[in-house]
Amino acid sequence: MTNGNGSVTTNVNTHRPYLIPMRLLQEWLLNGLMSANIVPPPISVVAAGTFQFPANANKQLTATNVFNSLVTNNTLTATQLNAPNQNLFLLEGGFQQNGKYIVKGTPIANTGITTAQTFEYIPSVASDANLVTALTAIGKTITSGLVVRVGQATNVANATTTGFMVEISQIA
Repeated sequence: MTNGNGSVTTNVNTHRPYLIPMRLLQEWLLNGLMSANIVPPPISVVAAGTFQFPANANKQLTATNVFNSLVTNNTLTATQLNAPNQNLFLLEGGFQQNGKYIVKGTPIANTGITTAQTFEYIPSVASDANLVTALTAIGKTITSGLVVRVGQATNVANATTTGFMVEISQIA
């Protein structure tokens, strides 16, 4: 701003917000972590697969595109649990009892399915009596694998999906 006599006055506001592109912030964070010698925890995908409904006579879902680095035979299975109105599935594939896993998944639907679908991870804890009962009914325990639920967002008992995809990462 000019004050009328030809001199320029600047008003510096130190509390003024800055508009910085997200990509620049990401690069600063990544370069800052690397330069500070802070090593993020190693996270790696250890298992993934696609499972199709319906389950066979052994309650197993049909698996396609399966990958599993935790077991030598590269298998990952999904078994439907006998839990009324819950649509629970036990994922087995050499998971460690005290392992740290991130379970990501999505229901598979076709264009005829217009209701929202959901994929949820269910913690395997001994205090969950319904889960313990459902696992015991198929000869399994809470340490047998990871449990997920797939169904309608508004009515879990009514699973209208055609299957689900899952990706499991391990934090070392």
